[in-house]
Amino acid sequence: GPLNLRQRVVQETPTYRATEIILDALPGVIAQGVLLEPRTEPPNRAGKRPLIVLQHGLEGRPEVYFGQPPDSKDYATYRNFGETLLAAGFTVYCPQNPYQGDFRRLQLLAHPRGLSLFSFIAAQSARTLDYLQTRPGIDPRRILYYGLSYGGATALRVPNFDPRFRAIVCAGNFND
Repeated sequence: GPLNLRQRVVQETPTYRATEIILDALPGVIAQGVLLEPRTEPPNRAGKRPLIVLQHGLEGRPEVYFGQPPDSKDYATYRNFGETLLAAGFTVYCPQNPYQGDFRRLQLLAHPRGLSLFSFIAAQSARTLDYLQTRPGIDPRRILYYGLSYGGATALRVPNFDPRFRAIVCAGNFND
């Protein structure tokens, strides 16, 4: 069905804009995350930048990767890595995946149907890429997936089935 895009700016700085994006992934399932776009023009490729999908870990939120004060716990762990990637010339998308709270209930409902939590994340990821690759500042031929901690578990299970991802980084899969 249609993407049913909803978006709102959640943070603006002199160097980037953070926009929350929500769209329909499956009936009753949304895809949600924050797109970080630099305010400067890309240096090459006809105004397009590579996209990095930057996946947080278990119980994380997209906001851990940007705008955190240096004395916060999130900064100590994530060091505003999304902002670092923006400064290096990338556009960054930070998805919110369903491994928050009691996500194991979702797994229990999915397993009898031959699905897993990653089945939902794969659908969310595919629908989000459907939208992101149409944005004028993103180069659809240069998309990378970077997962940290439980996001690393996702990196091993989701993007390798979508040929739009050209590179995958598992920066940690500490629980398996």
